Amino acid sequence: MGTPQDLPGRRQRAFTAVAYLVLLVLGAMQGLIGSFQYSRSPVPLVAILLALVIFATCVLCGWGMRSFAGGLLPALVLALALGVLALVRSRHEDLSGVRRASDRFRLQLALKLKEMV
Repeated sequence: MGTPQDLPGRRQRAFTAVAYLVLLVLGAMQGLIGSFQYSRSPVPLVAILLALVIFATCVLCGWGMRSFAGGLLPALVLALALGVLALVRSRHEDLSGVRRASDRFRLQLALKLKEMV
């Protein structure tokens, strides 16, 4: 079997649609895994490594699909997955177990910063 460009029209479109679906799932999986694993020890190294994996995924997907959209799709789905998780957090449904700073503490911190300037 040759490259996807060698397939007949209808089969080529189906192959391309399945490939983009796989990229969509890949981006969602990276978003979910990265959102819960970025704070593993050693903290900065794991976060940097995950960012490099996401970058490599987008570059390789674009190269493999021979299109800009092939590289952009995993990144957009990743951003969408992270946005959904951030929305859940902003609705006070914390997934990480980290306690948020109180309003009083934030006000005190802002006043101290204002005095320093």
